[in-house]
Amino acid sequence: MEKIKLLFENYFEDWEIELPIDDMKERKSGFIKKGGWLIQYCFGKENDLEYMDYYSTHRMTSDDHVRIYENGEKKSLETFRSGYLTDTPEPEPIKSQKLKEFGKEAFEKYNKEVAEILINKGFNKFTINMTLNAGLVDA
Repeated sequence: MEKIKLLFENYFEDWEIELPIDDMKERKSGFIKKGGWLIQYCFGKENDLEYMDYYSTHRMTSDDHVRIYENGEKKSLETFRSGYLTDTPEPEPIKSQKLKEFGKEAFEKYNKEVAEILINKGFNKFTINMTLNAGLVDA
């Protein structure tokens, strides 16, 4: 768990954000609100390796969803998309394919799937941008 703590805290050191020691010892999920950040975290085990997942959001940057394994390996996970393609200068059928993959419908479908993943982890605190991107309210 020490590598998890070190990697997490190194990333957020400019904001002096640290994981609560008791949560780490007890592998207890939680959240941190500090320096404009909302960070939710949980613990788990995969292939005999313990890990911590966190989802961090700040109004001045893109969201991060990361898994840090006890051996120090990091893995990027799904985050909300913040926008979608409305048009493209390419000729048909390239245009149609890009709009299908990156248009409004794909954006909404993908973000609802990410919301479900987060909620299933117990990450149920959403900023207004996360809520809007997830389609949890009508804009």
